[in-house]
Amino acid sequence: MIQAMGTASASLRAGKEGETSRLALPQPYLLFLGDTVEAGFAKTAFGLRDWAPDLCVGEFALPSARIDLGLPKLSPAEAADRGARSLVIGVANSGGSSLSPGFRPWSRHWRPGWISSAGCIRS
Repeated sequence: MIQAMGTASASLRAGKEGETSRLALPQPYLLFLGDTVEAGFAKTAFGLRDWAPDLCVGEFALPSARIDLGLPKLSPAEAADRGARSLVIGVANSGGSSLSPGFRPWSRHWRPGWISSAGCIRS
């Protein structure tokens, strides 16, 4: 099962004063590209692909996305079958928003299947 950020599987460990905190996110990852059409908005996904390729099992994008990381294109269920344990949102639009306004209406169509097949979204 792929775990979503915010679940008990991802934990933020607070360090001592002056130390940075560390996020422990289960590995390996499925990289989510949303509906991104500009490579500059997918810096996180490209960085993980380039600097930690052994931790990336594939990419998952909405149909309107135009970014290709060169990784296998997988559904969350397929990624879970290949060992993915976390979904990483690898994009951020201008202003830092990860998901475009058009994403919400579309999500109504895919969310039930995503929940039942991979168990990766928790409300």
